[in-house]
Amino acid sequence: MDPASCRDRDRRSGTEFSLDRARNSRSESPREHFDSHSRAHSISSSFDPQEGNSGDKTNVAQPNTQEVADTPVITTGAIIANAKPDTGEVSAETQETELEAEILEVFGERLRPERMLAPAVHSHLAALWLEIIEKGLPAEERKGFLKKISPPHNCVFIDPPKLNLEVKAALDSTVVKRDERIVEKQKKVAASLAGVGKVIDLLIKSNLPDKKQYLEPLNGVAKLLADLQHDGTSIRKSLILKNIKAPFKDTLKDLSSSDWLFGKELSEKIKAAKVLQQSSKDLKQPANPD
Repeated sequence: MDPASCRDRDRRSGTEFSLDRARNSRSESPREHFDSHSRAHSISSSFDPQEGNSGDKTNVAQPNTQEVADTPVITTGAIIANAKPDTGEVSAETQETELEAEILEVFGERLRPERMLAPAVHSHLAALWLEIIEKGLPAEERKGFLKKISPPHNCVFIDPPKLNLEVKAALDSTVVKRDERIVEKQKKVAASLAGVGKVIDLLIKSNLPDKKQYLEPLNGVAKLLADLQHDGTSIRKSLILKNIKAPFKDTLKDLSSSDWLFGKELSEKIKAAKVLQQSSKDLKQPANPD
């Protein structure tokens, strides 16, 4: 058969195939029509009219493995559910309803309310603070700050109180060293409080139009530092009293701190306690023997 006859035969075959596909598409379902169209497209695209057949170039269309979700999306109230046809699982996303004030009052306040953070400081300052918190301040720089920032002459009481000599002589060396470490912390607190106090005093004497916005946070810092200094002194006294004999412990715990941890009149208090103890023994009537 000559080449012209082959081409004429191929055209007639293609026309008959198209007519049959059109008739069958009326009775096919949408999915069957989609699959048959894919197969026809694959076969026709691989046919070579010059060779008269498909040969090794015929590509068989692969079946469509992707499932089509026939189930519609169902919306009911505040829940949106999307059913999967293969597993039947339902994924739901609940939209929260804003609670009224009366309902919130019934529930009560949260045990851990959200922490409100202040505006960010300069990144250089934040990085510097982080380095000091992680690695500590260099010793020389710390000594320089402590020497440079002195307490006001009318506020020497912010310095850590000294350990009374009478008590120090009665303590073990490990207890004394522990107390000295706490004193070093108190020295830094005193210097910090003195520095904040200096800034507060400068603001009070200045002509700034709105001093309150600066004085309010600085005043809070100063009070917290003073309270921290009080805590340090209380902790020192508590740790030392654990190493004092019972007859004198009650006497020492009631003494107020000044320049000295247990006050200036500790010697007189101890003498009075000894006299009281001896007097109690003398006045106590011995128990009658059985």
